[in-house]
Amino acid sequence: MWQAMTGSRRSSKARSAPRRWITLLTLAGAWTLGRAGAAPADTIIYHDAFSRSGILEGSAPDVTLGAYGGTRGATWTTPGTGYTTDGTHCTLTTTNGGASLPFLPQAGHVYTLSVGEDCTAPSLDFIGLGYSTANGGTNSQGYHYAVNPSAWMLMRGSTSAYENLSCYSGPTSPGCLTNQQVIGTATGLHTIAIVLDTHPARWTATWYIDGQVVRATTAFDSQNPNITTISFGSYVEETTNPPAPGYVDSFTLTVDAIPEPAALSQMALGGLILLLCRRRR
Repeated sequence: MWQAMTGSRRSSKARSAPRRWITLLTLAGAWTLGRAGAAPADTIIYHDAFSRSGILEGSAPDVTLGAYGGTRGATWTTPGTGYTTDGTHCTLTTTNGGASLPFLPQAGHVYTLSVGEDCTAPSLDFIGLGYSTANGGTNSQGYHYAVNPSAWMLMRGSTSAYENLSCYSGPTSPGCLTNQQVIGTATGLHTIAIVLDTHPARWTATWYIDGQVVRATTAFDSQNPNITTISFGSYVEETTNPPAPGYVDSFTLTVDAIPEPAALSQMALGGLILLLCRRRR
């Protein structure tokens, strides 16, 4: 009798042991999937808060990433020594042109280019931001010809003449001025952003001001632009004692979050655990 009872208890324990392990593994798998499924922050490719003082030309942003189309250790290319930083922002001088960083977008990502800008000139002068097909430099026709931006936006200081805010997509020649859409007026400091989606065969762009869509997602006309840089810059209309068109701050380029290898391994482990649990049942 004792042997029978002992054998029964042992067999019961033997049967319950795998169940306990299955329960523990299931809980571990759920925890793993929960951690892997948590949305990570977007990856910063470039960021510059302009917290230093001096000439922007040849200086390095606060963050440079050598992945997803960015270049580690990249430095600014600008129109000579005209753009300067003062510890809080970058002042755009009377020189036409653009400040740029190298960027080669890769297919299958969502990029967000943003900057805070305040165009203070009471004229047709403007500040522009965009994905570009040329390096920054001085040009008598200003930012839009100096860097030939494609998927870009401008902000003028004056609301009385021409458009104050406009978006352009391109990239057909002259790419910088095609597919214009006037989007209203805004004065003072605003955060403008352009989202470039390279998932579809025909890439798209979406324009934002202060987090609000101001131009809906638009596909490029006939071909994807040959983007090689990201840039901001100025166009100065006045020829006699022109005022500085304004300033920019917090220039940033990010790419959509991609699970790290460790997170992918966790997801695979979690899936394997759940599969084993189903087979045991």
